[in-house]
Formats: sequence, structure tokens, C-alpha cells
Amino acid sequence: MTLHKNHIYQGEVIDYTEQGIGILIISNKKILVQHVLLGEKIEFKLIKLTKTYGIGKCITILKESADRVIPKCPIYKQCGGCQLQHMSYSAQLEFKKKKLKHTLDKFKLNIPNINTYKSSEFNYRNKLQLSIQKQGSKTVIGLYRTHSHDVVDMEYCEIANSLVNENLNAIRKVLTQNSFSIYDERKKEGLLKYVIIRGSELTRQSQLCVVMRHYCTETIEKILTILKKPTHLKSIIVNVNPDDSDILLGKDYVNVYGTDFIEERIGDLRLKLNTPSFFQINTEQCNVLYKNIKSSIEKGSTVLDAHCGVGSISSFIGKKAAYVIGVDNNNEAIKLARINQELNKLDHLTFYESNVGDILPKLQSNKFIDSIILDPPRSGCEISLLNELKANNIQENNKQKNSTIADNVKEDSLEENFKHVIYVSCNKNSLSKDLNTLSKYYYISSMAIIDMFPQTYHCEVITILKKSC
Repeated sequence: MTLHKNHIYQGEVIDYTEQGIGILIISNKKILVQHVLLGEKIEFKLIKLTKTYGIGKCITILKESADRVIPKCPIYKQCGGCQLQHMSYSAQLEFKKKKLKHTLDKFKLNIPNINTYKSSEFNYRNKLQLSIQKQGSKTVIGLYRTHSHDVVDMEYCEIANSLVNENLNAIRKVLTQNSFSIYDERKKEGLLKYVIIRGSELTRQSQLCVVMRHYCTETIEKILTILKKPTHLKSIIVNVNPDDSDILLGKDYVNVYGTDFIEERIGDLRLKLNTPSFFQINTEQCNVLYKNIKSSIEKGSTVLDAHCGVGSISSFIGKKAAYVIGVDNNNEAIKLARINQELNKLDHLTFYESNVGDILPKLQSNKFIDSIILDPPRSGCEISLLNELKANNIQENNKQKNSTIADNVKEDSLEENFKHVIYVSCNKNSLSKDLNTLSKYYYISSMAIIDMFPQTYHCEVITILKKSC
């Protein structure tokens, strides 16, 4: 059968893409259809056809899956924030585990038992990054429609927590009911670009950041005058970003109301966070993740936190470890890590600004570094770091010039260090690639999915590796 664009076809969903899009095979060609479930028989219109694949739009579900649920969000199919709201939560977890195993299999990594830690299904996000856009005479604020730069107007986010939604409602009223200059990315003109909202339900503190192309006192004073501030709103920041690219934040921040930081809590740990701070967007599951990390290190050990950010993991494990070294190449993150260290009265933590691969040869402590925590960006670990962790291929220079890294330095091979590797990742592809490298020198002791992102295809994984004998 020859396929034709805009014709109607029927078929059965046999698999999913990595993003949870349904896959059908019609006339030996892969057809992708959104918002359908495995095993469902559907009728669809073929809206795009290439030499290698097609894209269909579901018209009717002829045979419905038992895993189908009604999405809570009225703009779910338009907004690009969620992809799996039509799928039961148990099916979402199974989908994520199956895709993780499939990726691991491609790298010949056989992990028979992968634990899964469930999350609250909705209202878990402690942060939203929203675009502002002019559509005709109307100002809208929300997320981009999938595969486009058209903003879907958002009144309420089902996966964001109550503080974030209250701030969204407040700033939305200001922007949509008043006249402001809104940035037009096509014309490269206009003023207001993005809104970033962060809120902690544990401390009842929230922060609002308005991103502008240039600072405008008149616009800021107008927003501050009109905005009905929730009682938990402790900080309003203006970020100036003149860049016409997709980069979210510029370099300059101006505090226009309240404090520079808000406080978050993980267990009994206090953390100060500012606008650019990286912090897991699901506080509940962040606690689960950190407990898993803490349980994986030995009491009284020395630990290297290799992508430490604001020091949240370093501080959380601080009371169990004898000594923690945190490394990050972001100067502002390291400053905040030291503030959080002081806030929690942890005097046995030391933080350094550096690329971790560059600093590793200098970190030759009097005590072995027993464990290393890897929490790299989505791209995975830098090559220099992986090379240093290849325990049978270390040629370490024991006498580094200008070594001012630690008072308690030691000249020993890294073969004696890093008995445990704790790898945290939000990208199963870079995780699998790096594990393939590390598995030549370590064996994988355990792996678990910490579901940070319900209703989406994203997946957070923690892997514990131990040195092979």
C-alpha cells in the first residue's frame, strides 16, 4: 500500500519513542503519533510524510488501553511542558524503566534489578521558566508549544507547587491586563522576555525574576506598583539579558524587592538559592535522591562532590562524611556553596572553583578520597575526568607546581582512591556512555530511578559503582 499525505489510516501502537510518542508501522514505514498508548488501535490522519517516516494525528481511538487516563491540564495537548498526562502513573514508570534498560542494552550494560522511587504525581515543581509573548493585541505567558516558539497561554500549571502558581497568577494579571513592551524574537525588539518563579513549600518563601532586554526603571516601578504580592514572595529580581539568542539569563542581576535569596530545606539542611542556582525541581524527590547518596557513602569517609553547584549534596552528606571536597567551575555557585556551608555550620567542607578533571591530579589527600559523586550536566562527564578515573591508566604527577589546593595533600596513585563512584544523571544516553567507560574499572552495584519529573518522559537515575577487584 502506498501512503499519501492527508489520507486516513488505521493501525496499532507497537512502541514509543524516547519522548513517549506512539510508534506504528504502516506499509513498512514508521509512523509517529502523539498522545496514544501502547496496544491502542487508532485511526489517524497522515499529516507529514518523508522517505523514512511519517507523522500522524490521532482522530479516533478504536481500542483504548487500560492505561489511558484523562489529563488534568486543559492545555496539555498544546503546552510543551508535559508529554505523558494521558498515561497512568504506573505506566509512566514502566515506560521510563523500559527506555532506560533499552539504552543500557545498547552499551551492553546488563542491570537486572532497577529500583524505582515514586513521586507525587502533580504539584511537585518548585520552579517554572516562562516566556512572555505578544500574540496580536494579547500578551500571553507560558511555555512553548511543542516544536515551536509559539507560547501557550498558561493560567495554572498542574505540575507546579502552590507558591509557584500563586506567583504565576499574580504576574500574569500584571502583564496581561496592562500595557508593556514585550520582546519580539523575530523582530529582535521589545523589552520583557521571560519570567522565572521559584517557591519552597517547606519554608513558604518564593522568588520572582523578570528577564528584560535592558533595564527600564519606569517598567519595573510600574510592575512593582501593580503587582499584588503573595505574602510568601520574599524576593523580586530583574535580570538584564540583551542577547537575541535563546539564552535565558544575562550576566547582570538587580534586586528590586526583598532579599537576594530564598531558603529551601532538604531534611534538616538549610539552603540559600538565588535565581541562577541549579537545584532539583522536585523537592520531595530531591530528599529521596540525597538520602540514597548519603546511604551509599561510608561513615567517616572522605568524599569528592565533583559537580557540586551550590553545595547541596556536599552539605547534606556533611554530617556523615569526615571530609567533603566540592568542585564546580561556576564562581557564583561556589560562593553560594560556601554560604550554605556556613549556614549549616559544617566546618569540614572545602569548595574549589575549577573544572574537576583539571583539579583531580592535585587532590592527593593525606586520607584517600573514598568516594566521588558525579552529577554532571546533560552532556555527561568531561573526558579529562573520565580519564582520571581510569584506575589502571593513571600517570599522576605527584609534585604539581603551585599546588595550593589543600593543606592535607598526599602523593599517592588514584588507583588507591575513589573506591566508590556515585553517578547521578538526568540523561540516560550520556549516563550509559559514561558507565560503559567506567565499567571497565568498576562494577555496577546498584541502580535506581528517582522519578523527578512525573507527567514527562524525563528520568533521573542514580548508579552506585564499586571498584573491581
